[in-house]
Amino acid sequence: MSSRSDDLYLVLSEADGASSEQKMQEAARIFAKDCGIPLSNVDPKTGTLRVARTITGKPFFPDCAQIKFSVSHSGTYIICAVSGSEVGVDLQQHTRMKGETEEEALCRFRKIAKRFFHEEESQFVENGNCDDFFKIWTAKESYVKFTGQGMDSHYGDFSVMPEDRTLLSSRFVPNRPVQWDAMGLCFTQMLIEPDYTLCICTRGKKNIVVLHNI
Repeated sequence: MSSRSDDLYLVLSEADGASSEQKMQEAARIFAKDCGIPLSNVDPKTGTLRVARTITGKPFFPDCAQIKFSVSHSGTYIICAVSGSEVGVDLQQHTRMKGETEEEALCRFRKIAKRFFHEEESQFVENGNCDDFFKIWTAKESYVKFTGQGMDSHYGDFSVMPEDRTLLSSRFVPNRPVQWDAMGLCFTQMLIEPDYTLCICTRGKKNIVVLHNI
């Protein structure tokens, strides 16, 4: 297998009518071709890999263990992360309820954080702004997608906060990733537009290859 299998392909596409699974299948084909991974067990009619789910709902390719993936969609975008090792990705558009002011949204986000986040995450949101809420939300979502545990009663038991809090406190710049370690995993977070935050959770740092609109 080529050393490119150590890369992580991040495929960002507009939701143009194609399903997230169609985008994921195409991303997997591109990754397999570039990394020299044979796809011998594809459906002869559709050319796609069979997708199964764990008991907790985490999707995987049962016939191609060399390819791991995670999918998220929000607003007008679908994001697919494909790698040779486990990965979790989450994308969130910064939204407000109809007629809601920024101050009202922040108050609502702080209540959500206090109810569902770890204490130190909730405190970070309490002292921050709306963008800070989405930083924590996407990081936590990417983690539970990595582990496959999903949003359960233990969602507030773990913290994704970095030791150096200034990494999250500073204002993010679109397409300039910020990385930190927590719980033995690597979190890579970025804005893809001023009002969209995404986070990738991996075991160790990856060379991220961004592809657009495949």
